[in-house]
Amino acid sequence: MNALRRRQATSRRNRQQHGPWIGRGAPRKRSAGRGRIPKERWGRRSSASFQGGTYTDLRRQSARDLVALDFDGYGIGGLAVGEPHSVTCEMTAEVTALLPAEKPHYLMGVGKPEHIPDYITRGIDMMDCVLPTGTRATGVYSLPTAGW
Repeated sequence: MNALRRRQATSRRNRQQHGPWIGRGAPRKRSAGRGRIPKERWGRRSSASFQGGTYTDLRRQSARDLVALDFDGYGIGGLAVGEPHSVTCEMTAEVTALLPAEKPHYLMGVGKPEHIPDYITRGIDMMDCVLPTGTRATGVYSLPTAGW
């Protein structure tokens, strides 16, 4: 797939994933304040997650598209599921540079203990990982001297 088609597909995915509801929710929230948001929704936050694989241009585009919609936080997805740790770090650094520093940055599906400092230094505030829970459920334990 050429670069233009990848960019078009990314824009289309952003619109499909976030467009149907963000057009109704976020602009009303920003323009009208609390008056038009039902009381039971006060205090709730919205976040957007973006993808892009290992294509730097797609990740940048996705980040710019979603930052323009002014979410309360941003999730970085589609990494650490087969990509080497170095690639995950590279893609993470590329996009966190484009995200508002005052809003939370969430890296999805990562969290090996030895990798956590690498993500924090690249601007990640939160992360999750099924690995500790999943391996524990099968009777496997991680020891500081043994790793995963």
